[in-house]
Amino acid sequence: MSVHKMTPDAPFWSGITRIQRKAGETQEQFDATKDQATFQVGQETHTLQLDGKVDDIVLQGLRPGYGDTLISDIRQLANHGSAIREACLKSEDVFSNAEVDLGTGSPWYAFPDKDEKYQTYGYTLVNGPGPQTVSVKLEDNNVVDVCVSSKDNARDLGHSMRAKIGADGTCEPHLEGISWKISP
Repeated sequence: MSVHKMTPDAPFWSGITRIQRKAGETQEQFDATKDQATFQVGQETHTLQLDGKVDDIVLQGLRPGYGDTLISDIRQLANHGSAIREACLKSEDVFSNAEVDLGTGSPWYAFPDKDEKYQTYGYTLVNGPGPQTVSVKLEDNNVVDVCVSSKDNARDLGHSMRAKIGADGTCEPHLEGISWKISP
């Protein structure tokens, strides 16, 4: 199944919709379920697309820092895979400046995510107090698994998109999700 949907029921009144291209799934199987990926903003119903782009309804509520731009398409990161990998590895040294330029106007800073045994399981890139974060997992063969998360706090609306960046700069989106909240 390509679409997973949790409707906004009590007690949390939050909904989640996720659409994913699964390995071995035919185009026909994917197309048969993609229109089920709906979510609500206010009284309006929208359909989430697996296109590697932040949906327009979400972009309307995101406010980047002064002079910055948003990562509106995950493919914007395609040429930054090796720089992201380098910044993540550099972040393991607490005394280093693990910054990377993702082309948004100001630098992003990498921080390792560690478990209770202080083993690194991934990395987070932040750009000040901006509305977006980038989560990273380093894979074999210089593949960088990236997830760009956007949050519109005013409307309790979140969006995430995920892709793997290959060493050759290929970047194919394979998962998108959205969360929304309905007041009781």
